[in-house]
Amino acid sequence: MKIKRNNNIIDFELPSNVDFAEICKFIRKTFNVTQKTMAEKLNTNLATYQSWEYGIYVPSDISAFKIALLYEHALLKTNESIYKAKQDKEVA
Repeated sequence: MKIKRNNNIIDFELPSNVDFAEICKFIRKTFNVTQKTMAEKLNTNLATYQSWEYGIYVPSDISAFKIALLYEHALLKTNESIYKAKQDKEVA
């Protein structure tokens, strides 16, 4: 699948061994949002999002790509929090 992002074409294939249920939960908990909010951000309905988070279905390639982008942001936020906590501990 080819996806256009910032005038660049990105090849994206849905990996078969990705646990989207856990990734969706991690993203949602990291940003402290509801399932409804996640569904809205991913431009899907609540029942579809819930089916991903419960591991019933796997998202389409385009939705998986959007989840991958959110996952990247969630990881960065988590790493920033860990770094800040470490810095605060060193100062104390």
